[in-house]
Amino acid sequence: MKNVVNFTVCFVLSMLIAASTQALVRIDNLLMDSPQADSTKDGVVNIDDFAALADQWLTGNRIWTEDFETGDFSRHNWQCDGWAIVPISVSGGTWSTMTNKHPSAGDDAYCTIEVTLDTANTVISFYLQTENILGCSYMTFYINGIAVQRLTDSLNWTQLMYSITPGRNTFKWEFYKLGGFSDPDYACIDNIRLLTPASVNVPDFTYLSPLAAGAAANNAGLFTGATHYTYSSIIETGLVMSQTPAAGQTVPSGTAVNLVVSMGQAPEIGILWTSVAESGFLGKMSKYEITNDQFVRFLNQAIASGDITVSGNYVNGANGENTGADFAGQAYYRLDGPGYTYNTAVNGGASRINWTGTSFTIDAGFEHHPVTYVSWYGATAFCNYYGWKLPTEAQWQAVADYDGTYNYGCGIVIYSSMANIAGIYLNGTTVGGQSGAYGYGMGDMAGNVWEWTSTPTGANMVVRGGSWTDPSTSCSVTSKGNPWPLAMIYNLGFRVCR
Repeated sequence: MKNVVNFTVCFVLSMLIAASTQALVRIDNLLMDSPQADSTKDGVVNIDDFAALADQWLTGNRIWTEDFETGDFSRHNWQCDGWAIVPISVSGGTWSTMTNKHPSAGDDAYCTIEVTLDTANTVISFYLQTENILGCSYMTFYINGIAVQRLTDSLNWTQLMYSITPGRNTFKWEFYKLGGFSDPDYACIDNIRLLTPASVNVPDFTYLSPLAAGAAANNAGLFTGATHYTYSSIIETGLVMSQTPAAGQTVPSGTAVNLVVSMGQAPEIGILWTSVAESGFLGKMSKYEITNDQFVRFLNQAIASGDITVSGNYVNGANGENTGADFAGQAYYRLDGPGYTYNTAVNGGASRINWTGTSFTIDAGFEHHPVTYVSWYGATAFCNYYGWKLPTEAQWQAVADYDGTYNYGCGIVIYSSMANIAGIYLNGTTVGGQSGAYGYGMGDMAGNVWEWTSTPTGANMVVRGGSWTDPSTSCSVTSKGNPWPLAMIYNLGFRVCR
């Protein structure tokens, strides 16, 4: 009986070995006929590949791949001009695709490769290597005709990832090479993947360089998206100040994390800062409302950096060097603001800033009056440009009411000698601080001009403090207005904090 059992076991084992051998032969044939079967891309088709494929199908995360291991462009419907298959690979394979136009004279060269796919995936990733010796070439990646990334530097094999919308998508890689140069600039692409990844926790990139943040993002299954630059008095030049999404949030793998990077200390524009330390506000706030002189310095810097434009009588936002701090197309300032006649004021609070066609100037004698005719967008862009902020409504009140005992920004009571109210001055506005300093040493927290805050109220924004056109009751620490963000009028200005 024992011999019979042994024979049966041996027979079964021999049959399994034979079946396995036949299966391996079929697998080898499958690998030769269809390299896509090597899901794990280790050069061997085995149970790991079938497990990976099953997992992709069961979870709905089927992966579309292109590694050019067919040795040509036959696997997918590629449209190519100036790309070739070459024996270089990033991941242990044999092939990738590389540009093959290298003009040393004559016209510039554009090498393009693209493919259109219907996909349910949400992320595209690929590896890219570029060589740019004299700065005369660049690589641009497009999704549905929109340029989402332009690279101008040399790059070792780097994985790049971008979010996509399920459906029909066209992916295009374009390499531009300036004619007249003999240097061998090129680009290589390999291991393109379309996938629907799992969720990951966003790391904290604060205080990292953009390069280190990019590496950390890739390690986490993310990538860095837009990088904005702004001034900071706290964060060292070249380091990340903040990020979106924030650290600790759970997002799909392959999500773009946008960075704000410090440009260091802002240029000096003459702001006097007052330090405040209390439960409602801990930081520094400008002692006075922002003046015409300070706003003109911003305008002249911003026109030079391309962050504003002038159209007719309006200064508008534009995406310049300080991209991300701008409100492109929104009106920042009205150059022809006519002012207002009230009580003894004649043309009070009129616009005092002029555009000469090349620069901004100020009417003589009004340099240190608070700027008026500035919108909320203009006030916020001013703050963003230098790395500052508009105070919130709560922060503004915490400073205005001092230790909680002030009814007005100038104390328990208010008189025209303590605040610029009721239109008693010829020009409406007055030089900052003319009415004295109160509480934490602040000037004009009551009167002179209403001040924009960063606090919304419906579609409008909260303003505080009252103005030169208002009675004393409108200047209390609890009074507020709610103009729309594009309001540009004779009694509306702002101050900043950090």
